[in-house]
Amino acid sequence: VVNGFQNAYSAPLQGNLYPPGFFYPLWITGQVYRLCCSPQFDPDTPALDFLMRVGPIIADALIAVLVYRIALLWTDARHAIIGGIAYALNPAALTTTAWMSMIGDPYYWLPALASLFAALTQRFAWSAALITIAILIKPQALALAPLIAFLILAHAKPRQALSASAAALVAGVVVTAPFISAGKLNELAQTIERMRGAFPFVHVWADNAWFLFS
Repeated sequence: VVNGFQNAYSAPLQGNLYPPGFFYPLWITGQVYRLCCSPQFDPDTPALDFLMRVGPIIADALIAVLVYRIALLWTDARHAIIGGIAYALNPAALTTTAWMSMIGDPYYWLPALASLFAALTQRFAWSAALITIAILIKPQALALAPLIAFLILAHAKPRQALSASAAALVAGVVVTAPFISAGKLNELAQTIERMRGAFPFVHVWADNAWFLFS
């Protein structure tokens, strides 16, 4: 916010160990904070702490709506509403942002889930673009990429598949455009390498089968 969006990777920090898409909602939040609360951008205020959570909360609310819309493709409205409410009131979803301060998860999950919905409703170009954006926010979205690719390849016509590929490419270029125009691709590439080496193990809080086996 203070030094310019294109300088997000100028220093090798733990806080910038993310793909470029992650910084867009943070930059927007910072601009809102400057307008409403702190033109000089004081980073240690309750107002900034509050605003940092507003975006993810809105994203989580939209995710709950998407869960409802996707469920509606297979079931009736009553059960679909139950599905949306189940996500909205899921303690894991609530505490991830409110307690753990993992504000990036709703930001990447919203376009990832929107990509799934687009693929299921045969909007293949939108689906490819959205999953690309999700991956460029947090790499965890890669887990959904094979399903999206399968849905596109299984149901799209060749021209639609080609359009989807072009849409994914355009989305990737748009997200990385500030770094391309500023000649910062080398810093971005170094960050990707840092990301690869930062967590080469199963997360200690991953309470699942992989955690048990490890």
